[in-house]
Amino acid sequence: MPKIKGLKLMGQLLVDHLKKSNQGFTLLETVLVLIVSSIVLLMPTLIAKSVIEEVKRNLFFEEFQSKLTSMQTVALLSNERTKITVLKAGKIKCEMEGQPAHRLNKVLFLPEKLTIPTDKVFYFNSGTGNVSSFSTIYFNSSKKQYQFKFQIGSGRYFFEVLENE
Repeated sequence: MPKIKGLKLMGQLLVDHLKKSNQGFTLLETVLVLIVSSIVLLMPTLIAKSVIEEVKRNLFFEEFQSKLTSMQTVALLSNERTKITVLKAGKIKCEMEGQPAHRLNKVLFLPEKLTIPTDKVFYFNSGTGNVSSFSTIYFNSSKKQYQFKFQIGSGRYFFEVLENE
């Protein structure tokens, strides 16, 4: 409460001073107010941008994990081998092997600022859903590394997030 009274008093003194001297604000004072106002208005925008990028990354990983599970399930239940191709160009192709027009075929695109260091191809074997080869898929961002580690002989994987040093 005392701060509000102090601000009101300062504001009243400024108004009284301007009325007496018939002078306005100087250019320096105006520029200073504009700079402070701009900073206050831009701060939430900059913070929101990083939050939006993080949400896009999280949604991508949720979709990727969902696609891994569905491709494994299809391989298990339909007795058809499924293929997942991870390209460092920023695409992940999920497809039924030998069926280019299958409804489950899908291409996922990496969100901005997320990269894949190497190309990888792996299969879920028909009838078992086991992964064909032991592999780790790496995704890199400026601050973190994301890993999908597949266990040999099974279709299970572990998702890990590591901080970059």
